[in-house]
Amino acid sequence: MRRLGQYLFLGLCYSGLINAQTTIEITDIERKEGTVYACLYSDEESFMEDGGHIECHRRNVDSSTMILFFDSEITVGAFTVFQDLNENGSFDTNFIGIPNEPYGFSNNPTIRFGPPTYEEAKVDFTKTTSIEITLR
Repeated sequence: MRRLGQYLFLGLCYSGLINAQTTIEITDIERKEGTVYACLYSDEESFMEDGGHIECHRRNVDSSTMILFFDSEITVGAFTVFQDLNENGSFDTNFIGIPNEPYGFSNNPTIRFGPPTYEEAKVDFTKTTSIEITLR
């Protein structure tokens, strides 16, 4: 009977009815100041749009590595992270759009000319529940 309960639980997890918590580890935080914002987006249309996230966390920076937990029940999504050094609540860039504050994305994609696409940052949560994001 116990084995049947284990199989039912695993089946519910696999079907998406029970979602395991996703953990993101933010690394390479050089300055222990300001606030880290980490947001989760569920699709390409909402990716990096104001208010387009489905879950967002904000924490004061107190170490060079921080761990945050997300509970959203989705199977794929993409994370954005930035460190708000001056505590103004927004991601600051210079006059041509180059970031003035540390940032990162899930999958740590190569940044060339502008931010990555949703496809480059997308994570399949059925395959992993632990993600490392390196700040640049």
